[in-house]
Amino acid sequence: GNAAHIIDTTLPAAASADAADALNETRRLLNEALTAYRLGEAQATYLVSDAYFQFEPFEAKLNAIDPGLRGRIENRFLELRGIFSQPGAQA
Repeated sequence: GNAAHIIDTTLPAAASADAADALNETRRLLNEALTAYRLGEAQATYLVSDAYFQFEPFEAKLNAIDPGLRGRIENRFLELRGIFSQPGAQA
């Protein structure tokens, strides 16, 4: 929500089609991870990792603009990996 809005509106790289595609792919993978988690599929944690790797190129630029937000996003990815490593529970 808020993080996506900040990334979309403040990162110059997000204006490019490739960057927009990477952010959309990050969102898609996170949605797929949530679905897999709810279905009890072990691949959920790997999908979170894949989403992070799509987002990772934005970290340095985001850190220059808002280091706190960058840290919160990175921590959330780590938290999701931990939660989603136990498929079948509800998020």
